[in-house]
Amino acid sequence: MQRFLQVPGPMKTLFNQFPLQTYGPVEKRDDALANEFNTLSYAFEGSDARQKSVNDTFKLGVYKVVQDPSTGHFLASDPWCLFTQLSLCKKNKLKLSSNENSKTATGSKTVHSHCVLELSPLASSDRFLPVLVEGYAKRHVRSAAGIYEILSQRFSGAEERMYSLLLDSVVYDCYMAKVLYELTTDQFLELYGGKTSSTAVNPWICHNHRSDLSRRNDFALRHRELVSRHSLPTVLTGRSEGIQQLLSGIDENCLRTLVQFQDLLEKSATEFFLGNTEPSFLDLKLTSYIYCLLLLPKHQMSVADFLRQDCPDLIEHAQRIIQHYH
Repeated sequence: MQRFLQVPGPMKTLFNQFPLQTYGPVEKRDDALANEFNTLSYAFEGSDARQKSVNDTFKLGVYKVVQDPSTGHFLASDPWCLFTQLSLCKKNKLKLSSNENSKTATGSKTVHSHCVLELSPLASSDRFLPVLVEGYAKRHVRSAAGIYEILSQRFSGAEERMYSLLLDSVVYDCYMAKVLYELTTDQFLELYGGKTSSTAVNPWICHNHRSDLSRRNDFALRHRELVSRHSLPTVLTGRSEGIQQLLSGIDENCLRTLVQFQDLLEKSATEFFLGNTEPSFLDLKLTSYIYCLLLLPKHQMSVADFLRQDCPDLIEHAQRIIQHYH
């Protein structure tokens, strides 16, 4: 058996003539992937945004980022994502992004920054955003539900918490009803990303994203009749009278609530809610909803038109909050 496994002498002599050379490891670097990552990243600004190590940074994953025409800042297009973005600015003393790159080079040294990153909702186990990724070598990922729970504890006092819940139910439902049932496929993908070059694939992507969004913040539980009548969220054409009444009721509740918030702002002794001398988390949350409602395309019952005509103070307040983190 030992003779059978031995290499014949002539062959062994032949192979011994070849030089032995050891090659180094192949560098695992994907420039194309790095460039794509940079095009989807929007760095927070300010001295506290830059970190010496990438392990000390965090990345906020959002659906889509839009550039505000008045300030030039890059803002998340979804109210929950935008509220988280503004809250990170407040908590960490950061400024909103006006830079499309997550890293900048200072001389020969790379400076890593906290950033906002456009992601697919499939990156989250819940299939909806936002998510917060802390660290790099060892990552800690916070889901949308985890972020919501933490931010809910930031409101000071029962009154702020009550107003926060009002926004996250009445105003949220109005916004989400329009996203799920009013927008066309192209309009939805402009706000929530995922658009491809295939006109056949885009409706399926839109359909799946809408289905997942209907579960966020228990929207489907609060509006079971609406969801049951049209179980697959998409644009409704030829609506029945019953469905139209359900959507109109959601709109009317929202409009009344927005007027109440404008009255509350007018009664405040300062330019922020409840007499605060600086933006509170309630100011940030309302700003997120107002800004994202204004992003929605115009339609028959446009909340954006109502805001411009009946609640101009809320629009000015939202612009003031965004400017605060300039």
